[in-house]
Amino acid sequence: MNQWAIWRIFRRKYMGDLNRSARTGLLSRSDLQGVLSFVSSLREFADVGALREGILDQLRGLIPADSASYTEIRPLTGEVGFWTNPPEVAESADPEPFAEHIDQHPVAAFHEAVDGRAVQFADFLTRRELHALELYNDFFRPLEVEHQIAIAVDAPGPLVIPISLQGKRSAFGERARETLDLLRPHLQTPTISSTPATAPSAR
Repeated sequence: MNQWAIWRIFRRKYMGDLNRSARTGLLSRSDLQGVLSFVSSLREFADVGALREGILDQLRGLIPADSASYTEIRPLTGEVGFWTNPPEVAESADPEPFAEHIDQHPVAAFHEAVDGRAVQFADFLTRRELHALELYNDFFRPLEVEHQIAIAVDAPGPLVIPISLQGKRSAFGERARETLDLLRPHLQTPTISSTPATAPSAR
């Protein structure tokens, strides 16, 4: 990733408090009730597999999106696993170009360098800049993904866990960002972040 992109990532870090203040009050009472319902439902999943798949369905209920993804990235081995809603997205996703070009992913770079708050492609790249990336052309373009917003869940050891929403038409709004940031602390649990599993697309 070039120095210009890195600068924009860190600019977002230091402007974060101002951005958050500007977003205060974006969520309606109905939105907040949806967040509470989501958080309450986490205890109902029988195992980590059910939780991984169940939260994605509920997440798309809270935030309109073409797809939702739970990803496990193991940087030391290059292994990548995807769980998606709808599930056929994971079946068509090829993790090899994703792992090969992960250093071009602006959201992943932010989560590694700063923290796991909700950020999206549009925070760092113009559409033209995104389309110039090998990551886009080899991985996201075949899936018809033009926009992605994600949070990162804390995980032990060499494991990165982003939870993301994808769209084809327009960038996600501040309501989506605020909702994900409210959900994120409740997903920082050993149940979701430490149990190994094999996804259908893991290689």
